[in-house]
Amino acid sequence: MRLDRSTTTLLRGLLLPGAEARSYLTEWCRETDLQSVDSATHQLLPLLYRRLADLDLSPPEMDRLRGVHRKTWYRNQRHLAALQRANEVLSAAHIDVTLVGGLTLALGAYDDLGLRMLDAAQIVVPPETMDRCIDKLVDSGFVVEGNRRTPGFGLPTRLRHQGGGHIDVCEFVYGPGWPDALDQRLSGRTATIEVDEKPIRALASSDTMAATAAFGLSAPLGTYQCFVDLVFLSNQSDRAVDWADLVADYQDTLLSVPLAEALRTIGEEIPGALNPEAGNWVPEVRPTRRQRMQFWFHRRGRRLARMPAWYWRGTRRPGSAKGTGFFAFARSVYDVTSTREAWAKLRRRLRRG
Repeated sequence: MRLDRSTTTLLRGLLLPGAEARSYLTEWCRETDLQSVDSATHQLLPLLYRRLADLDLSPPEMDRLRGVHRKTWYRNQRHLAALQRANEVLSAAHIDVTLVGGLTLALGAYDDLGLRMLDAAQIVVPPETMDRCIDKLVDSGFVVEGNRRTPGFGLPTRLRHQGGGHIDVCEFVYGPGWPDALDQRLSGRTATIEVDEKPIRALASSDTMAATAAFGLSAPLGTYQCFVDLVFLSNQSDRAVDWADLVADYQDTLLSVPLAEALRTIGEEIPGALNPEAGNWVPEVRPTRRQRMQFWFHRRGRRLARMPAWYWRGTRRPGSAKGTGFFAFARSVYDVTSTREAWAKLRRRLRRG
């Protein structure tokens, strides 16, 4: 993966040590109009504000960046309040809850709720408790936004708290189309974090790294954030153990492909960003040719899975009681016969007017 010059300059300014970062940040702020940055770059503006403040740099856009940071902090506080309320309700109902995703990183690796933009707090509950979980949350004052998802297909249900925060209730860490074995290996791999002196179970750091790479490189909006997440995670105090677990647990899965891609890009475009202890493990992530082929098909299958008609047709095929595996889903999507039949139905409908 190759980054353009502007993105490389920004990421080096955000992730390299102070003396090196100063010149890159000065150059990027001088040549970039904040009004015209893309969505992926906009997600990094809160971190840009913090880095500029730490380096005593004050570009003309500093006031706007401060506003972006404060708005991000406020929104994330509301998501955190929604998470705390959901954790109380579900714990009382004896439903296991595991925090995953960006809020885990904001509370841990970033240690500042204003540095990472979030759409919602993401929690994972056992699949068999999905319906009961949502019912309990609705009874306690949450409101379902959008569609309430059918259990068994891995799609999240978003709920809004009375305070304005959002939570995404998921039944799997990895969404539709990922092999079930990836979620099975996460059982018991959690850590407890304290939020306002109240314990919340969260996904372990090494597995957070894997999920970050899996989803960060699957959508353009999360690509730059994925690089930042991996660098921040590499600088945690327990990084050596986390990276050893990461390599040992995911080297034999297709997740080694996005991990290798992200780490190679960081090493080539932002040399010196990864902590040396974590950097020593980078050469160990070597996906096989078969894993690369699997991930290539999987990435394209996920894009089609975002279209509901394709997804439901792929998962409701005969003999599929729940969400299909990666290969079955890919075959259903690219099946020539079913595609020809769909076009024939469309032509007949158009002829009838």
